[in-house]
Amino acid sequence: MIGSVKGLTYRFIRANKWIVASSVISVMLSIFLIVTMTVFSSSAKQSLILQNQQLYGDADLLVGYHAGQEKLIDKRLFDQITLQGGIERISPVLVSHLQVASLKGDIYTVGIENDALAKSRFHFQGELASDDVIVNESLAEALKIHVGDSMMIDNRSLKVKQILADFDGMGVAPDILIMARGTLKQMLDDKTGINDAVATYIMIEKAEAADVYTLADRIRQVDTDLRIDVAEQDEGLKQNLTYLTGMMIVLSGLVLIIASLFTISNFEVLMYKYRNQFAIMRSMGATKRQLFHIVLRLGLAINLAGAGSGLVLALISYRFLTTWMGDLFSVPVSVTSFPWTRSVIVTLSSMIVIQILLCIPGFRAAKILPVRLMQENEREDFASPKWRRRSGFVMLAGSLMLIVFGKTNSSGLADLLILFAVLMMVIGIFVLFPVYLSHALARLLPVFNRIFGRTSYVAIKNVMPHVRKNTFLMLTICAMMVIVVFGSAALKSMQTNHQKYLSDQYVSDIVMTSRLSHSHIDPSELREAIRQIDGVEEASMLSRFSDIGLTKNAKFVHTSYLLADLDEMAKQGFLPELENKKNGIVVTTKVAERLQLKEGDVLQASRYSNERHRDIPVGEVIVLKIMDKLPGTYYDVYLDWDSSAFRNDETTFDRVFISTKDMNGTLAQLEDLTGQYPELKVHTLTEALEQSRQMFVQRWFLFMAVMIVVVLSVMLGTLNTLVHHIHMKRKEYAILRAISLGHRGVVRVIFTQAMLYLVSGVLLGVVSGISVTGVTGLIDSGGVHFDYRFVSTVAGVFVILALLIIVPFAHHIGKSKITLELTRDNK
Repeated sequence: MIGSVKGLTYRFIRANKWIVASSVISVMLSIFLIVTMTVFSSSAKQSLILQNQQLYGDADLLVGYHAGQEKLIDKRLFDQITLQGGIERISPVLVSHLQVASLKGDIYTVGIENDALAKSRFHFQGELASDDVIVNESLAEALKIHVGDSMMIDNRSLKVKQILADFDGMGVAPDILIMARGTLKQMLDDKTGINDAVATYIMIEKAEAADVYTLADRIRQVDTDLRIDVAEQDEGLKQNLTYLTGMMIVLSGLVLIIASLFTISNFEVLMYKYRNQFAIMRSMGATKRQLFHIVLRLGLAINLAGAGSGLVLALISYRFLTTWMGDLFSVPVSVTSFPWTRSVIVTLSSMIVIQILLCIPGFRAAKILPVRLMQENEREDFASPKWRRRSGFVMLAGSLMLIVFGKTNSSGLADLLILFAVLMMVIGIFVLFPVYLSHALARLLPVFNRIFGRTSYVAIKNVMPHVRKNTFLMLTICAMMVIVVFGSAALKSMQTNHQKYLSDQYVSDIVMTSRLSHSHIDPSELREAIRQIDGVEEASMLSRFSDIGLTKNAKFVHTSYLLADLDEMAKQGFLPELENKKNGIVVTTKVAERLQLKEGDVLQASRYSNERHRDIPVGEVIVLKIMDKLPGTYYDVYLDWDSSAFRNDETTFDRVFISTKDMNGTLAQLEDLTGQYPELKVHTLTEALEQSRQMFVQRWFLFMAVMIVVVLSVMLGTLNTLVHHIHMKRKEYAILRAISLGHRGVVRVIFTQAMLYLVSGVLLGVVSGISVTGVTGLIDSGGVHFDYRFVSTVAGVFVILALLIIVPFAHHIGKSKITLELTRDNK
């Protein structure tokens, strides 16, 4: 009969301080990882929400007409829309193009109210007076104006109230003028005589209880021609949110697996020592309930200490480590308030899971009889390998089926099915790995014997029966590498895909664009002026897009075309050499597939006439080349500038691609050219990529910090467990020393076994990580890119760090007295 369960529990803790401390550290790291990932998930989603607010402000809906409809919202329609229920705030916006005197061209102009909704979208401060105007930074630099200066816009003098920063990192950003809506309306009334236009579009913020899609549907019933943009429907944002959500679900699942492996591995070490003592206590009359209470109290003490310290560690790392690393890398990082409610809920939930895991071995140890208890303690293999094989293959088969269903399912469940497939795949791999590891080692033993010698052969032979005790160690390493591969690939993919987007826009070293919707600069004069600049090798020009109709065998396609310098683009390497360019076109495969085209086909071309309200034939064109994508644009058809039938008074240049052998010199002379033509704007791929890199680092810095902390934490926990496993086998090493091995031999045995654990876990983790990343990448159409350098660096650092700890420990064991080692109770 045990007198005090509580006192005996504390006695166990005092007698096994190292094992208990290691278990506390394991739980602490588990809670720290899970809370940190949860906090990052919240912060990253908040970052994307802020990005959405940067684009839309507080508006939930943007309501207006399509640009091609040339319709405005009048007072009657404005009142009908504002009377709809479920609207919290509304703000009209008037859009036009006004002429800036110093540019002699039109600039995109918006007229807004002085309300919070307008300020949230256009990011200005203060109140706009009737004679105020706001300009963007690059336009202000081109015009050489500052805050407080006056500028002539459509023969009216306006004062520059504020200069807004350009939205960098997103390619070529348009210039903009912002003024009071009343001022813009008056200027348009004076110019056109239209007095009933209230807005071009309306920004609407829904009421808190209203559904945005129901509201949009009601507004659409007012006028079916209305275009309604929902802030949540931005495709780029949706892809980012979907990919981020999937990434965080997979990472959180992997972290939870690591937490489970940590807990089971360390607590199994603890229970391995206690089971023999439990058997003795059962023989002395202890009841199952008393033993279970001991295990429950012991686990609860470890759990509370580990969870509390893990939560504190997560708070410290969030508050101080993030700021410190931001200063270290010269990256501005804003640290918001720590999400206590969410973190505490996650901590409590994780504690419940961990407590259940801690109770399972204790409940099993308290339940069975003393003899069976001691037999169970020394059993090395798995109780039901056939069941493990079957369940593992069922998981993999189920994962494959979910992948197939996910790819063929076009509904919203597709992404969820793929995420479940990833989870089942990881579980299946983890279940099957320890079952087949011994078989794989048995087949490789002769190879190890020939290459590494007899000592390594004995070391590996000695490991094979201990798969059950060593499996958690290797799976923990595997889970760490899965996180490294998956997380680094996610970051690499996001950065690479955005760089590809920029590279598609900047096909040459320098891109010069027009600030105006219709430039009066003569294209041939501008082309010749650019070619006269020292260092410029070639310059090719694109026009603004126009509409074209293409017909072949009664099949008709209506699309957009650009006029391009096909010869110059061929010299720059953007296009192949082409003949008969005057009557030829270059098309994308999308158009070619719709018309079933091949190179050399002759098509009938037509253009829409506003006067006749129908397509007018303009002649025949020949398909010169079919390309997957046209360089420098997202449109589908190129014609040569010499195709006179497709040029008219509205034809104007849009951008020039400049190839140079002296970047700095060319940029300096182009700056002089922009002084002559202020409407010109110069961009470089280098600047765009640097801006993109800075935005990427700022946006994903917290994730990179979390990745580093995750890797270091898992390394610490894994090495701690590895030392435990070696410590438990010290008596076996002493027997080997007594039989034949010397000091060096023992070190070599420990080294070989440690390398086997590390390399097996790393290789399995890399393969599993590539599989998980590949399957998860099916959610996103942007493509998956692996960061092999980062993965190999982490794997190499992990193995080297492990050996730096294991080898000295092995030397210590090899020098210990054999008599003491043989009598040591490794439990």
